[in-house]
Amino acid sequence: MILAKYSEIMLKGKATRSILERMLGWNIRVALEGCNFRISREGGVFFIEADDEERCAEKLRNVFGIVYISICEVVPADIDRIVEKCVGIGRKFRKGSSFAIRARRFGEHNFTSNDIGVKAGARMLSELRNRKLKVDLEEPGEEIFVDVRMKKAFISRNRIKACGGMPLGSQGKVVAVISNMSSYNAAWMMARRGCELVVICSSKRGLKIAEKLEKWHIGRKMEAYNLSSKHNKISKEKLFEEAGRVARENDALGVVSGESLCKHQKLSEMIRLDAVANVPIYRPLALLGEREVKMVMN
Repeated sequence: MILAKYSEIMLKGKATRSILERMLGWNIRVALEGCNFRISREGGVFFIEADDEERCAEKLRNVFGIVYISICEVVPADIDRIVEKCVGIGRKFRKGSSFAIRARRFGEHNFTSNDIGVKAGARMLSELRNRKLKVDLEEPGEEIFVDVRMKKAFISRNRIKACGGMPLGSQGKVVAVISNMSSYNAAWMMARRGCELVVICSSKRGLKIAEKLEKWHIGRKMEAYNLSSKHNKISKEKLFEEAGRVARENDALGVVSGESLCKHQKLSEMIRLDAVANVPIYRPLALLGEREVKMVMN
């Protein structure tokens, strides 16, 4: 069983949350095309039964809106069965490892989340004492995650980090001017916030970089406009003029670009390009240096 957890969507009002959940569900189904799977949803989690769990989990990492993915073993919501499964997982830990048990519980049960951690931890230390394991709740070398939901407990050894954000397509459409990795990063950040991308490039390099965005553009077809020419080099002003035209033709909400004041680009130049495009220009990197961008992208 795969658990795909989302969180930001849960902060929205009921009607908006319902729409976003349906959009995320659609994007998940598109990501898993070609796989044999069944999907259901409950309380901020998509449950996915699949023949090839590892393959499906890897595909889900690129779906915006998902915070983490867990490949779980499922047992009844009985504390003794949960503890037994935790001990079984602990047998696979490296000798001398530190560990922590992270338990969460939804619904009514005759035990608490803390009870799970205490009882499972004590049993592991006792039954696996020859492995010299130790508890470390701050920086453990190994973790066991337990999600108890009504009548079932979902237990996993680790969680695969995903990118979070909002479902692609939930925030309208923008035109992304792609020429270098800075513009790629800016487009990726807008896509993570739910914006569908229309890509415009003026060089072969830009086209190659834009192709890298396709693996993230799940649930929508990414349109691309190629303005490159063997003989003519397109000026930046002309590129933004074309980007503005493409935005208007596609009913996009504006243009996203990778300029940054931290890279010694001038505000006056940005203002000039805004006027040329004649549509709103979004610059998510405008006040970010390379270090800050890396923090966001990671």
